[in-house]
Amino acid sequence: MTEWGSHGTGFVQLDYLVGICPGKLGNVYIADTRNNRIQKLSDVKIENFYFR
Repeated sequence: MTEWGSHGTGFVQLDYLVGICPGKLGNVYIADTRNNRIQKLSDVKIENFYFR
């Protein structure tokens, strides 16, 4: 994976990125504050974890 999404509120889009953290198994976690979610990116899928 060489790039991630674009600006916005949709799936794989970021609105206000505040942190990036690499995981043990090659995953990347991105904190997206204005979209109220953490995005988990891997080479096989993208998952969203929402918070309020």
